[in-house]
Amino acid sequence: TTPPKSSELSITSVPDDFGIVQGGSALKNVTVKNIGNISLSSVSLVLSGIDWYAVMPSGTNISKDLSFTFTINFTAPENAEVKEYEVTVTVSDGTDTTQETFILSVENVNRAPVIVDVSQKS
Repeated sequence: TTPPKSSELSITSVPDDFGIVQGGSALKNVTVKNIGNISLSSVSLVLSGIDWYAVMPSGTNISKDLSFTFTINFTAPENAEVKEYEVTVTVSDGTDTTQETFILSVENVNRAPVIVDVSQKS
């Protein structure tokens, strides 16, 4: 007998934990594999834990047994809180959903020192 048709996604790679400075940006990849037995349409990727990112492309089709790599552009605001953010990657085709998590650390910008004119008083 033929197995029932099923959609099933697997996240095969997410960014290792990484850091970004306030006002900085970074490109990272997430690879998704279709491990079901049918081709999938409208596969999308979203993040939770931060809202300063863009995913390219916004959605795609993935044939069975094939993988696809999404690119994420992280752009930390200049005033982003300096801390570790737990970021959850969620991939879905509308039927099947899978998630993975990583840590993104926002670090202080290494600002140049400011020279202050110190006049001697007599």
